Amino acid sequence: MSSRRDEALALLHRGHEAHRQGDIRRASSDYRRATALLPDLADGAYLLAIAQIQIGEARPAATRLKALLHRFPPLAAIAVNLGLAHMSVGEASAAATAFRSAAALDPGEATAWIELGKDR
Repeated sequence: MSSRRDEALALLHRGHEAHRQGDIRRASSDYRRATALLPDLADGAYLLAIAQIQIGEARPAATRLKALLHRFPPLAAIAVNLGLAHMSVGEASAAATAFRSAAALDPGEATAWIELGKDR
């Protein structure tokens, strides 16, 4: 089990480095492989969703982010990115709900307030 965890964490690290360097597709692949090895790897699932949004896979990203909000303690950053995923596919109402949730979780979450303040 330890070797599986080690491999997943190595993939997560490699994916994060690729992401930082702008190779989003490679990052997405590494994150996907890491979460396949360790399904409870919340960081991997979160980073995979961010990469998916960036490469135009917003619907699966939204599904992944919703699952994270239900499985782990809710974080404003997850709700913000869920809102961004919904916005990128034209789901303004769902996006507003996610942004309101983010603002409720963390009243200092600027992105949520900025997005809620935009005239749509």
